[in-house]
Amino acid sequence: INKPADYTFVSGTFNLNLDVDDQLWGTYVKSTLSQLWSMSNEGLAFNMLDKKHSDQESGLYYANAAEYVDFCRTLSPEVTLIDNYYLDEWTIFIRR
Repeated sequence: INKPADYTFVSGTFNLNLDVDDQLWGTYVKSTLSQLWSMSNEGLAFNMLDKKHSDQESGLYYANAAEYVDFCRTLSPEVTLIDNYYLDEWTIFIRR
């Protein structure tokens, strides 16, 4: 069912890329985020593994937070990056 929601939360969905090329996977992620944003009335939040993480495992996608902040600002100027918690990941909140 494709119905709009007030808020969309995506947690861990983009982490497993099974060794797909990072550039190709990043394009897929951004396309999916754009689609989700179009269906989110108030906001969208998602998390990603941090590319700065020293022990990167094969088959997982590690993303550059700054790149995704820049991308998200093409969707809305209301973007917040949270990267100050214990896990080797970060979260972005986008609001309308």
